[in-house]
Amino acid sequence: MPDDTRDKLLDAAQDLVQRVGANAMSYQHLAQVVGIRKASIHYHFPTKADLLEAMVGRYHKRFMEHVSEVRSGGGTGGERLAAYLDLFASTLRESDGSKLCACGMLGAEVATLGTEMAAVLNRFYEANHRVIETLLREGAADGSVSVPGDVAVTARVVFGALEGGMLVARTADDPAGRFGQVAQELLTLLTLAPLHV
Repeated sequence: MPDDTRDKLLDAAQDLVQRVGANAMSYQHLAQVVGIRKASIHYHFPTKADLLEAMVGRYHKRFMEHVSEVRSGGGTGGERLAAYLDLFASTLRESDGSKLCACGMLGAEVATLGTEMAAVLNRFYEANHRVIETLLREGAADGSVSVPGDVAVTARVVFGALEGGMLVARTADDPAGRFGQVAQELLTLLTLAPLHV
């Protein structure tokens, strides 16, 4: 079996999770996409939980690499916040609205995925909360962002609006456009009130 079979399985799993969710994905689906026997998948991932945990770990790492690019990209805190929001919008744009954040999709199914997966997803969510909080504070320091309340709570509101906004936008005729409106309104709201740190 080629060395890249594991990566192909993770790619296929991520694509399916982003499109249909974990509960609708099976090893049979993966076998068809990758072109191997279903039993061969168990060599790399004995259980679906093992597969999902590895997929989320890789997704988290890659997403944070994009976040690092945003953070080091220059501009004001508000401009970096806008670039961060665009990471979510680009998922919809680049897939014609058929893909969502993998961790958002799994979060919607967490009750059926177990406590270990909930902990894995929570690490992704908490990392994003910290990033957003930092971007808000940087924007407040340079005057490009204002927050009407607690910065940490506002970061959670922003992240919840992003993940929920993707789910809701998916039902629209133009998911990327609908989500773009949500992201733009978030940015507008974050310039209207003084910061309380």
